[in-house]
Formats: sequence, structure tokens, C-alpha cells
Amino acid sequence: MKYAYQIEQWTGRLEWGDKYFGGTNNYIKIVGLVFVIISLLYLFGAFQLIVSPLGQFFGTGE
Repeated sequence: MKYAYQIEQWTGRLEWGDKYFGGTNNYIKIVGLVFVIISLLYLFGAFQLIVSPLGQFFGTGE
């Protein structure tokens, strides 16, 4: 989140990010926050609890 401006300079402006999220910087910060939350859920084992109900839609791989 600290480097949202630098990431925007690297990627360029995203028109759909401006349209739907109020700006490219906002979009980059939201994506970063989602990654942090998913990482913490995975770290503490809660990610499996959230994702496991989706297995019925995608199969178990057997």
C-alpha cells in the first residue's frame, strides 16, 4: 500500500480501475489489502475453512 503510486507509474493508469474503484491507486490498494488478508488467513489455517465449501463446485480431484 505504501508503493501504490510507484506501482501505478509502472503499470500505467487503469481506466476500469478509475471507473469502478475511484482511481487506479484505490484499486491497487484494494488488491494489496485482499492479498494481505488472504495471506493471513492461509497463515493461520482459516483459508481452508473458507475455501473448502467451494470444493463441491470444482470437484476434489479424484
